[in-house]
Amino acid sequence: MALSGADDWTIDIETKGLPELKAIYGLFGKADLVHAKCYPQFGHNYNQVSREMMYAWMNQYLKLGLVDPIRERDFRPIAPGRLAIFDDEHPQPKDAMSLEQYRAAQSGRAERQYARLLTGGRKGVARYRRVVGSAAKVLLSGAPSRGHVVKPIGGGQLDGGGTFDTGTISRQGDGHAIPWTLLKPSGEASGSLVAWFDGRGKSALFDGRGRPVPAVRRLLDAGHAVLSADVFLTGELTPKGQPVTSVATHGSFVGYTYGYNLPPLTHRVRDVLAVLPPHVKKWGRRRVHLVGTGGAGTWVVLARAAMSQSQSKSLGRGLTIADIGGFAFSKITRRDDPMLLPGALKYGGLGGLAALAAPSRLVVGGTKGVPAAELMPLRKIYDMADGIFDGLFGRKLTLQDEPITPGQVADLVLD
Repeated sequence: MALSGADDWTIDIETKGLPELKAIYGLFGKADLVHAKCYPQFGHNYNQVSREMMYAWMNQYLKLGLVDPIRERDFRPIAPGRLAIFDDEHPQPKDAMSLEQYRAAQSGRAERQYARLLTGGRKGVARYRRVVGSAAKVLLSGAPSRGHVVKPIGGGQLDGGGTFDTGTISRQGDGHAIPWTLLKPSGEASGSLVAWFDGRGKSALFDGRGRPVPAVRRLLDAGHAVLSADVFLTGELTPKGQPVTSVATHGSFVGYTYGYNLPPLTHRVRDVLAVLPPHVKKWGRRRVHLVGTGGAGTWVVLARAAMSQSQSKSLGRGLTIADIGGFAFSKITRRDDPMLLPGALKYGGLGGLAALAAPSRLVVGGTKGVPAAELMPLRKIYDMADGIFDGLFGRKLTLQDEPITPGQVADLVLD
């Protein structure tokens, strides 16, 4: 393996990349087969010095038998006039566009296509789910998991009654371990599970003395089990337990980061989905309620939207309760924002993706400050879904400007 660097994003290849590659190759006794050289005097890798270094490497390892050093020969440049695409005989098309015009035309075309998805009845909902649901699989779910590995860690008694278990869960083939806590009622279980996620992590279920907060205590006393977890970069998975407000991205082009790595938001959605299955089987026999507060509302509503048909069916007639805290993808202005999700706005933003949750019961709070245009697809698709049954089962979507409090979560679940 040979690599070259220049005065661009590859400038650190000799100190960040080469040592790690040599270490991996060294496991097989082949560290000498990795070579890298940086030429910081050049602004880009495509230069004669870098190319000649590669020629020598290929000559050695491909056994070309050429005489070193291999030097490039001068070439005679073609006159600019001969490189022209358009001339009197081949005129430029009348509909030719500049880059800016072409970008605007493509954006307008995509917007018109998306608007057409927001029409129709039963067939319209199915079409929306097919098109936008396919995009959501890419944006939110990543590669499907082949299974999960659950590792119990401990447990104990809860102040006021009930018990708790702790452990971690990992996707099979993925070393990322997600810490979880399950609070179990002392009396007869109701068969309902409340999966409650919070921006602070699972510690949000407890007060400063380690007791379940009042809303959680009400749920336990009513026979509900309550599950929470520290998803990606929350709780135990953050430096000193502090919320992450920014993430490292490439300085000049965010595509160098998210062209190769999943966004933090996608990791969080995947973690929410990963934590559910083993606990749903045991504690959510009747129904499962999903709850997102304290910054986790967006993760939870997107997780609900990204669920497969079988995952959705496993929740029964459970509620999804999400406080989004005024969040909207259209309000993001920083490339290091941990809520950045490239491509989200093309599919209607938060409302457009959340609409995939239809026709499940969805309560979204904290909508004050969210642009009406970003909530419109959510309203529209739910209206279309309600229209299929003429509202026979009541309205499935509730939006409120005010934040959703823990007490309201308990009220909604126990209603």
